[in-house]
Amino acid sequence: AVRSARTCFVSSRLEGLNKAYGTLIMAAEPTFDAVKDVILARPIDVVAVKGKVTGVRVFEPIAKLSDATADDRRFVAACTRALDAYLARDFASAAKAWDDALAVRPRDDASMLMKARSLGYAAAPPPADWNGAHVMHEK
Repeated sequence: AVRSARTCFVSSRLEGLNKAYGTLIMAAEPTFDAVKDVILARPIDVVAVKGKVTGVRVFEPIAKLSDATADDRRFVAACTRALDAYLARDFASAAKAWDDALAVRPRDDASMLMKARSLGYAAAPPPADWNGAHVMHEK
């Protein structure tokens, strides 16, 4: 019951994050792990939702794996490279990879947001104890 309550809490917070990232639905990593053999999803960010201090990687479902197009797969690959570079503090490479994602989906709000954040960190790096989690202060 505790795990279920925790999952519902995070899920309700993630629902509110869709507006910030321009997505319709997102899932935390444990949920994505349960469906990754069936669903193609792109990583968006690591987020510490309001009321939490630990970040969780969040994903946006893109397509059923069986229905995924080459563009869907390119988009997800670019987003994966981008977030991996971002978390490794390689912000210039992250921004470039988000450009690759935007080449496939030019109006993708989440990629634009993460590219801008990467460029900001490239110009003014986060503190040494930065763990990659973006702390959300709104529900």
